[in-house]
Amino acid sequence: MADHSKWAKKASDDLKLRLKQQQQQQEAFVATRKLIEAEGPRLWAELRECLKQKCEAFNVEFGEERLMFEVVPSSTVRITTDNIHILNGSYDDSNHLATFDGTQFSVRVDQRTGRAYWSHKDSSVDQLTADQLSEMILDNFIKHE
Repeated sequence: MADHSKWAKKASDDLKLRLKQQQQQQEAFVATRKLIEAEGPRLWAELRECLKQKCEAFNVEFGEERLMFEVVPSSTVRITTDNIHILNGSYDDSNHLATFDGTQFSVRVDQRTGRAYWSHKDSSVDQLTADQLSEMILDNFIKHE
């Protein structure tokens, strides 16, 4: 009669390891989601403030109020130039995406540091700060005015 204990031990150990790894992955996913849910609104508020300050600084340099910044509800911003060109931006806290005229930026978390940041698939910068993202958004808006 064959001894099946070697096979049973190996198969059991392999399954235990796989289940433990799955549990760790699930826990990491949940922790990341919680961090994104906590940090997303803060990042959005920081981005709105950067956009506002950059509009104000631009207007000072330009010598007149060219970029008008307004917060419509707290999840939406609108920047206009003479009410002709309009840039609408919004934040959806259900999927943690900021959208500016169709371009989406997502909240992500650096797994090594636990730091939340903005991400965009077409950006050469891997982890965007609110300052960098606001410059990208406004540069693009001004170029198309």
